[in-house]
Amino acid sequence: MDRTILNDIQDALLQPTTKTGIDLIIELIQKIQGITCCSICSLWSINSNDYNENRFKSTSLIYRQVSNGICYDFIDKEDFVHDMGQCFINDVVKSITSNKYNYHECDVSGCCNHRSKKCIDSLHLCYFVGIPIFDHDNTSEISAILKLSYQTKPNIDCWDEISVIIGSFLSLSLYRNYLLKEQKLIKLLMDNYRNNCKTGKNIKALLKPIIKDILPLFCKCQGVSFFIWDSYQNRFNLLETTGIKGITDIQDVFYQSGEGLTGLAGMRKRTLIYNNLEEERVNSDHKEKWVEDTLDKGETMMIVPILSPSGDNAIGLLRLVNKVNFANEKFIDYFNDKDVDLISFASNYIALLIDYMLRETSQNDFITKLSHEFYTPALSIHKTADQIKRYKDDEEFMKTRFQSYIQDIIYYAEFQQWQATTNLYLSKNRLDLPFDKRYRLTDVLLKNIIIKSKSIAIPIARKVKVKFDNIVIDDNIPHIYIHVDETAFVTIFYNLLTNAIKYNDPNIPFYVNISAYETDENIVVTIVDYGIGIDIMDANKIFQVGYRGENVTSYNTNGFGVGLPVVKQIVEDFNGTINILNYHSPTKFEIKFPKSIISK
Repeated sequence: MDRTILNDIQDALLQPTTKTGIDLIIELIQKIQGITCCSICSLWSINSNDYNENRFKSTSLIYRQVSNGICYDFIDKEDFVHDMGQCFINDVVKSITSNKYNYHECDVSGCCNHRSKKCIDSLHLCYFVGIPIFDHDNTSEISAILKLSYQTKPNIDCWDEISVIIGSFLSLSLYRNYLLKEQKLIKLLMDNYRNNCKTGKNIKALLKPIIKDILPLFCKCQGVSFFIWDSYQNRFNLLETTGIKGITDIQDVFYQSGEGLTGLAGMRKRTLIYNNLEEERVNSDHKEKWVEDTLDKGETMMIVPILSPSGDNAIGLLRLVNKVNFANEKFIDYFNDKDVDLISFASNYIALLIDYMLRETSQNDFITKLSHEFYTPALSIHKTADQIKRYKDDEEFMKTRFQSYIQDIIYYAEFQQWQATTNLYLSKNRLDLPFDKRYRLTDVLLKNIIIKSKSIAIPIARKVKVKFDNIVIDDNIPHIYIHVDETAFVTIFYNLLTNAIKYNDPNIPFYVNISAYETDENIVVTIVDYGIGIDIMDANKIFQVGYRGENVTSYNTNGFGVGLPVVKQIVEDFNGTINILNYHSPTKFEIKFPKSIISK
């Protein structure tokens, strides 16, 4: 009988077929169930991930074949997916690993770790055989288990030979199924590119079908979102999603690098997997600001960074929430390393397309923002010049107001010039130019630099209607000449002053004080204001390019978020430091320069 079963299994598995992929695997399991005469034949994948702090293993049903005459309704989650803590699948893995057998068998009394106890009791199952399916690429790793369940002990003594045959066929079939998935995935991605990009559409048009149509064929989830990197605002903006709770505008959803579980994956530049999402959201230091609108509450999540072709930075984040079980979509499954491999395979291709398309998009966004930033002073210059043109023949106007109008034009032109200067220093920093290419050193009086910075801020003070005279420069600022780049140092104080003006608190009288003093080793300058202040949670982020705290963006939507990063860069280039001594009421910045910058 044993020889007959061996021959029958081998003949059946070798029989020609036109089926491929998962259909071939299902056909093989059906044949195995019929020949071995087991009541239930089920194939379980062994899933692992070490993409978070701890390695986690789970098992998921791939397919279950029940013999004719067996009637049982599999309705429990553990009939389809569960962790690998205490279960028959784990017993098989341990037995195979420790004893070097090709299979594991036991009767119902010898195994108390079955998860489907209701099924066992209802169907009077009493004997079980577990056959390991080794990974085709790593033959020391078990990737799946074939579980054969019987109502009576089978009269089979050659399980060792049977296991070798079955294990070899299923190992190869699972491997081919994965390769077919990769081939199909890349074909769909390329077709999507041809259908969307070649017609002149943008990144959003490219990603929408990927998220909503393509990825669900390979890793179906209840919620998927794609965030794209905005290098000018230094954050990941939501570009496409299946749905986010509580939003009216997709542009409101973003993460700074390192912010939340999502931004953390971008900062670390590696995939992160969470197996208990609600617990993570309660206990983690990285709280999520936004969650997908899913059928069930968030249980599992995988965040895959889309790395630039150079691999130096994340240009996008793919967030998948609540993976559903392949065999029964009612149940939430665990993400695993195979999911990571497949999604990362797709992300490498997506990265090439995004990197190519992002250049033009980023340039357009920058031009739009730059145009908006320069619009106000340009408009003011135009209005003032128009007034002069209209009243140039009015003698009274020319006598009493002409000079003030001309002065306004000068102020606004200078303001526009210094906005451009800030962006120029940002550009120099990104080009990583050497010190002597960034700066032109001259001897200049420290107090004159601060006075000039104050005068440049006049237009913005007028715009927000604060008293310019309430910017007070202490008389006791040391009378010292420093050997620095005057333009760069004016940029430092101009940006700190304009921030104090733009973000003044309307409920508190506007006041800014600038003072300076010498110590044995340093020149120290402090800038104090009583504006809306800085959120202490933003303390380590406000010097990042593009970062603007939530209190800032809700109060004033204008700005690039480049002023403070440029200030910090210039200060550090001259071996100085800038620190926040107080965050609110008042806000106090302290800048220290070594005395080596004093002119000799």
